[in-house]
Amino acid sequence: MSNTSEQLNTIINDESLDADAKINAILKLGLDEFGMDIAIVSHIEEKKKKYTVLYSQTTGAELAPGTEFDLGVTYCSMTMKLPKALAIPHMKKSEHQRHPCYEAFKLESYLGYTLTRDRRVHGTINFSSPAARDQIPMAHRNLAEQMGEAVNTLLKHKDAA
Repeated sequence: MSNTSEQLNTIINDESLDADAKINAILKLGLDEFGMDIAIVSHIEEKKKKYTVLYSQTTGAELAPGTEFDLGVTYCSMTMKLPKALAIPHMKKSEHQRHPCYEAFKLESYLGYTLTRDRRVHGTINFSSPAARDQIPMAHRNLAEQMGEAVNTLLKHKDAA
């Protein structure tokens, strides 16, 4: 795990990469580390109940930036209510199994963290897979939070530029 934290720091500090390239590299690093199939940075508009994909990395079919979903059918509608990472190793066996996201996407494992701007929900970074897990270790939750904070900072700098 410390090697992954070092890789994250290397990405963040790589001056040859712009913010977009850094965010995509962070998502790819998360896919590899967590063994997931889908990685997304989203933007959430709570009032419109809209979830928009800003960045994505997948091991299968592409999920294009700009793709929109009704917020209520996303796993992130649960994530955004929490101050820490949400980790669901096996959705079908979890307390969340009746959430509309499970019916819509059939993703068994999920790890997500809320991105904020001025103390308000701005979006999420999340990793998911149709394959269930026995567990999602605390180290993975902590790393997802570190990645989320890094992406949060990159998005703020990008928007300010």
